[in-house]
Amino acid sequence: MTDAPTPKPGILDIAPYVGGKSKIDGVAEPMKLSSNENALGAGQKARDAYAAAIDNIHIYPDGRAGKLRDAVAEHHGLDGERLIFGNGSDEVFALLNQTYLEAGDNIVTGQYGFLAYRISALANQASVKLAPEPGFKAEVDAILEQVDERTKIVYISSPSNPTGSYNTAEETRRLHA
Repeated sequence: MTDAPTPKPGILDIAPYVGGKSKIDGVAEPMKLSSNENALGAGQKARDAYAAAIDNIHIYPDGRAGKLRDAVAEHHGLDGERLIFGNGSDEVFALLNQTYLEAGDNIVTGQYGFLAYRISALANQASVKLAPEPGFKAEVDAILEQVDERTKIVYISSPSNPTGSYNTAEETRRLHA
């Protein structure tokens, strides 16, 4: 008998996420584009905002991101209660999947979509249906063909990392309908 905790079924079967390479032999300063990092460094407005916040950096941030939520809602004419913010997209995907997925459900995403979608869905005992992406682009019809009565979430990457493709507003509206 062991006292070790036992993870949920399937957790140990999930392959870990492996990000893009940060170092390449023979390349002094590679530009890493696979993680949505800015190869040119932080912009001046970001540096100024950081400098202005330095005296309060020791205070735990507002988990609701209230000021940011209000500013984005006002700027775009949205209901702030319908906005969600997180510490990177992985946290937002995990929260969505924890909230809406259960065993037997599935998500649909493109075959080249962000691996975090899949990892988080599998961790919540949901399955993953991959829509083919001919031409390395999310195709609305291919996505819709994968949707069934157990589909709870459809993830599209637009613009897509790593392919660089994007969906038009009309294509996105078709998915929403």
